[in-house]
Amino acid sequence: LFHGTDTYSIAKGVSWWKAEFAKKYGKENCTVLDCELLTSEPEIRLTLSNLLHAATLFSTTKLVVFKNVFSKATKKHLLEILTADLESTPPTHFIVFHEENIDARTSLIKLIKKLKDEGRAKIQGFLLPRGNDLLAWVRQYAHSKNMQIDEGAMVAFVHRFDSSAEGQSWDKDAVEWNLWQIIHELEKLASYAKGRPIMREDVELLVAENPQAHIFSLVD
Repeated sequence: LFHGTDTYSIAKGVSWWKAEFAKKYGKENCTVLDCELLTSEPEIRLTLSNLLHAATLFSTTKLVVFKNVFSKATKKHLLEILTADLESTPPTHFIVFHEENIDARTSLIKLIKKLKDEGRAKIQGFLLPRGNDLLAWVRQYAHSKNMQIDEGAMVAFVHRFDSSAEGQSWDKDAVEWNLWQIIHELEKLASYAKGRPIMREDVELLVAENPQAHIFSLVD
């Protein structure tokens, strides 16, 4: 179970699972299901039964990735049906849940926690890096992509999104950015710099300031 506000790292984790599974069992035995797309109870029961119990033409081993199980747009009875089917899923199947938000009160999460205690499941939470952690993340990402960024420009860039490194803090649910946006802005800066180091002036010119990051300064 991958869950949390850091949807970028969750997506990387799921991609790793799919790639490693494909190497051993073939990508044709991997299915990704967006639960928001299931509209009726008969469709839910048939789809889950085929995914979790029926073998494919080429292998008895499957990887099934479920997305948006806890989305508001997903039918509520899917949770009950999925929980019941999950308990009887054969051990040849690998199940991955890809969720931003989960509800710990549901029978599904309670079952996954039970399976975790039995050594049959893993639960990983991913939170967005904030403040100095975000600065370190940007530095590491830039290095991995061979981007040259002046240290002052890097600090200015992070503060465009999150000023908690300056000692400010607020409700984590108020965050209005994600790592996908951070990466997009970094690539935009690198394209503009055309091989030279990215400078503070580039950040100030091209990266819009997130008002949420400095709302307390505005109030003061």
